[in-house]
Amino acid sequence: MALESQLERGIRGQIAAAFVEVDASALSVTITCPPDIQPADEPATVRCSAEVDGQVVDMDVIVGGPNGADAVEASIVEPMVSALQVEQLLAANFGADLGVPTSVSCPNPVMFLRSTDAMNCEATDPLGTTRVLRVTVDAAGEVGVTLAG
Repeated sequence: MALESQLERGIRGQIAAAFVEVDASALSVTITCPPDIQPADEPATVRCSAEVDGQVVDMDVIVGGPNGADAVEASIVEPMVSALQVEQLLAANFGADLGVPTSVSCPNPVMFLRSTDAMNCEATDPLGTTRVLRVTVDAAGEVGVTLAG
């Protein structure tokens, strides 16, 4: 089986395990690894990248070990945030201020954010008022949501 196929399944599995509300099988995933990866008896870590629904993320891939080419393990480097997490944070942080249930729309069902990145989502209340939210992740991996503007 091609390394990229194994890694694609691994990434979908990580997303599915982290966010039960996300249909990981519906995500567009493309893996890019250095062409010269050679499995060996000793595990080796290489840096690959994955494009998940248009977002490029780094991942560390451990290849090799006692099972040689059959041993492949991948982990996504950037913290993942789901649109549902943003909605829950909004309710927890701004529910009392807004006073009404609010729906949240983000550009992707799963977002990958480095501590220097931010992504905008939109919150819409039942009256149709839309507010822009800035979603961030700090160096410790904690997700933050603030009203933009």
